[in-house]
Order: sequence, then C-alpha cells, then structure tokens
Amino acid sequence: MPNWLPNAARLYLDHTEQGLSLRALARREGCHASTVIRQVRRYESRRDDPLVDEALGLLGRHVGLSNGRGTGKMDRFEPPRDEAVLRQEAGRVLRHLLVEGTFLAISADMEKAAVIRQRAGEKPERLARVERATAQAFALKEWIVCEKPGRVATYVLTPTGRSLVRRFARALGFDCGEDEGPRRRDKDGKPFLEAGLVQLAERLHEDFELAQMGGAGPLAEWEAWVNGAAVPHAGSQGGLASRARERVAAALRVLGPGLGDVVLHCCCRLEGLEAAEQRLGWAARSGKIVLRIALQHLRRYDETLADRNGQWIG
Repeated sequence: MPNWLPNAARLYLDHTEQGLSLRALARREGCHASTVIRQVRRYESRRDDPLVDEALGLLGRHVGLSNGRGTGKMDRFEPPRDEAVLRQEAGRVLRHLLVEGTFLAISADMEKAAVIRQRAGEKPERLARVERATAQAFALKEWIVCEKPGRVATYVLTPTGRSLVRRFARALGFDCGEDEGPRRRDKDGKPFLEAGLVQLAERLHEDFELAQMGGAGPLAEWEAWVNGAAVPHAGSQGGLASRARERVAAALRVLGPGLGDVVLHCCCRLEGLEAAEQRLGWAARSGKIVLRIALQHLRRYDETLADRNGQWIG
C-alpha cells in the first residue's frame, strides 16, 4: 500500500476486502469500535465519488481480494508511492484550482485528467494534465472532491486541498485570492515573483520533502551546507531521497549565507517570510527582496547545470 494512504481508507479495505471484523480492527488500532465504524462508513459513502470508487476497487484487486465494485476501466493503480512525490504533483497541478472558473476534468476513457479554465465568453483553456492514478490519489487524500459527476466528471479543491496549496504560497509571502491564485505584486502592479521563480521554489521544496522522507538530518545539517560544508554525493546507486538531498544541499551551498538562509527557511521549511526575518534578525519586509534575489541566482544556477546535463532540481 502507498505510504500516503489515509488510515481510514486502510481500515475500510481491511474490513471490506480482507474480512476483518470491526471489533478486530478496533483492538488492533487501540480505539473504540464506534470510531472504526464511523471511518468505515465514511469511506463507504465516499464511493459515490468516481475517482474514490475506482481507487478503492483497484487497491482491493491489488491484494487479490477485491469485491468487484470498481469501474473496471483501469487495470492498475499506480500513483506515486511516497507522500513527498504525491505532494510534488499536487503542487504542480492543484495550485491552478485556486483560480476562479478552474476545475479538474476526467472521463471513464481518459488516461489522464486535465485542469481546465473556463472563462465567460472564451474557449476552455487546458492548464495542466495529471495521470489518472495520481488524480485518484488526490481524491483519496480528500484534496479534491467531485463537483459534477457524469460522463465527464469535474473536481474542485476541498478545504484541505486549498489549505495545502495556500500553505506553500503564504510561505513565499503571497496572498491567495480566489481570482488569481497565489499573488504578490510590486508598486507597479507586476507579480513580485514571476511564475518561473515560484515554480523553482516549489521544486526545491518538493526535493526537500523527499529528502526528509529519506531520513535527512536536523536543521543544523542543512545550515552547515548554507555555510559551505561539503555536499554529500548520492552516486549513481543513490535512491530518490538521497539524490534529492544532494540537489538541495548543492543549491544551498551555491547560494551561501543570506540567500541560502532565506531559501532554506521560506522555500524548504515553509516558515514564512516574517518568521524568517525574525529568525535571521533582518528588518521587516526585507525578506521578500532577498528571497527574489536568491531565486534569481538559483535560476541561473539551474540553467547552467541544465546546459550541462539537462537536470537539476526535481
């Protein structure tokens, strides 16, 4: 089972697919039977959502014990197995859903879901695509919910999903309006951080989260790389977490004190600009200037490495 699967979904599958009694599950979890009953019933009712129903049916078949309630349209359920990777896809895709008139659409015969923006008097615009299994995972995590079922089902953000997207945006000092999504503008009305810099910050955070899942060290270790400590080398045999750790460490070392500090605390740790300013002893509202400079430096570093080997962060 994926490590991000909600515990309530595991309980539901253990009960419906493996035949464990509610009392047995309660004893295993160390809770009252009524708690398990509520969670199982909640997931049973959630099967009215097409993506949730598909995912639960496919997870059941994965262990060879499905009761056959899935749609049967897809043979495998292969979403990202790690929470950090799933959040990476969520950051890429779900942030678009903050914008008014935007939704995720999927039909029974589509291998991928599409994020569509529909403005009055304009043709629909596709903003992003995501694998069907990943969209199913978003639904299981309750980051999206079916707004309009049918031949083409449409999905919008849940309060939990909206909070997930906004958390990253606010750590970079953005407001999160319903009309534009994450934004902060300068005195001339231009976005303070252009889209490319925001995407770069997102990718860095995703690598940081992936490194943390691999058992990366404490804050002092990350700060040591900011101050010039040698970067660990993952090697060709290194796993995803090790390679992500190497990429973040290298970026922090390149930026150095000041620029690396604000990136570590705002982009990686999501502490927010005000908290970072206080931690670093900076003047109020100075952090946003330093953050923009840091991300611009990081982009140049990214472009240099991309010219050499086609890849850096993520």
